[in-house]
Amino acid sequence: MSARSWDAALHAAPLSENQKIEKLLQAVLDSNLIFIRGGEEYTAERAVEHMRMKWDYIGDRIQTARQFIEYVATRSSILGTPYYVKLNDGRRVESAVWLKARLAEIEQTNSASGENSECCSISE
Repeated sequence: MSARSWDAALHAAPLSENQKIEKLLQAVLDSNLIFIRGGEEYTAERAVEHMRMKWDYIGDRIQTARQFIEYVATRSSILGTPYYVKLNDGRRVESAVWLKARLAEIEQTNSASGENSECCSISE
C-alpha cells in the first residue's frame, strides 16, 4: 500500500465512540454558548468540566456517544431535570437536542461518503 493510500485509509476510518464523545465535548467548548443546569447559567468550559466529572463517575457504563448524551450531558442525575443550551439568538433548547445535532454532524463528517450535508436544524 502506498503512503497516499495508507493516508486515505486512515482518514476514512470510522471514529470510535470515545472519539465521538471527545468531539462532542470539543463542540461544546467551540460553541462558546451558555449551558443551563439547575436554573444556573454556565460557560461552555464549565459545562465540559461538569460533563467530564459525570463521565468519570459513571465510567465504563458509557459505551457510546448516544449513551453519553442520554446519561451524562442532558439532565441532572439527582433531580432528572433537563439541561439547556442558550443559543446566540437567545432561544433555549434542551441540551439533548443540541448535542444530538452535533453528533449527527460529527458522524456525517466522518462518513465514508465524505459528504457533509445539512443534517441538523439547531445551530448556534
